[in-house]
Amino acid sequence: MLLLVNVVILTIDYIEKAEDLGGKNNGGIPVPAKVIFIDYYLNLIPYFIGILTPVFVFLAVIYFTSRLSARTEIIAMLSSGISFYRFTVPYLICAGLIAGMSFYLNGWIIPNATQKRIEVEYRWLKPKVNYQAKNLHRKLNSDSYIYIEGYSSENQRADRLTIDRIQQGKVTYRLISDVAIWNNEKKEWSILNIQERFIQYDKDNHVKEQFRKRQKLDTNLKFTPDDFIYKELKEAGMNMKELKEFIETETQRGSGELHKFKVEWYQRFAIPFATFILVIIGVSLSSRKTRGGIGLKIGLGLLITFLYILAFQFTTSLSRNGQVPIWLSVWLPNFIFGGVAAILYIKAKQ
Repeated sequence: MLLLVNVVILTIDYIEKAEDLGGKNNGGIPVPAKVIFIDYYLNLIPYFIGILTPVFVFLAVIYFTSRLSARTEIIAMLSSGISFYRFTVPYLICAGLIAGMSFYLNGWIIPNATQKRIEVEYRWLKPKVNYQAKNLHRKLNSDSYIYIEGYSSENQRADRLTIDRIQQGKVTYRLISDVAIWNNEKKEWSILNIQERFIQYDKDNHVKEQFRKRQKLDTNLKFTPDDFIYKELKEAGMNMKELKEFIETETQRGSGELHKFKVEWYQRFAIPFATFILVIIGVSLSSRKTRGGIGLKIGLGLLITFLYILAFQFTTSLSRNGQVPIWLSVWLPNFIFGGVAAILYIKAKQ
């Protein structure tokens, strides 16, 4: 069933992207078949599997348990002395295995596949756009900082930049330049029209300065043009180690555009854990024989799944303006539906 749904989704995606795949955004040059089916769609399958797995596990639990309930097999097991907790243990064991696989899938397999898919999108499918940014601040290392007044991706040019070295709370070096241009062949920056200022302090805190002018300086500055651009889904293309290191590095640099990266980090823990909650809700809802049969229970399961996804979207948006901590906004649906699962489980036991 999961495979069939994937085929349907991929077919719809292919139809929607037919013009782009035909070369609409690439000067009329069609995308090669290998790129379409191997580099793009083969790497798109893990993404949909990761999204759909909790939903199908939930529906499978409802369907299987409802069948047992309809045949009164659950009543027979409970009447023989098996507790409801003992009855749910196999479900929880399976939930743990699936949650573990989901964590590994979302943490390593899907990011690697997504990275390859993103490269195809930006090489062949996305229209070429000029990314511009203003007033960028970066931390280069433990004591050096850079400020860039403006940046344009069209010519990979940074205008009016300043580099400060701060030691013991004092500025000891300052570089001011009109422009820095990225050299794609050498993979380094060419800084032009440079004014350097060397600052020394004596015991009485008196300042001694030296000035120097230079026409050009080639250096890597420990970042590339790609570091300026927070491309769509860039966070989804990082595995757990890369995502953690990226957040730590950008935090040290003073970046203020880390919201979606932190959301991605917490979601990779929260979504696998949701498997336990959905399994408990599924067992609790479908363990009793009720009017309406399996169809009603599956319909109710789809409604709960929709509300769960809606809650994830809503609570995550609360953290964008600082109303709620990011970790809480991501985990809040689990806390809410975890409470619902506990209530339903207690009622089911009775």
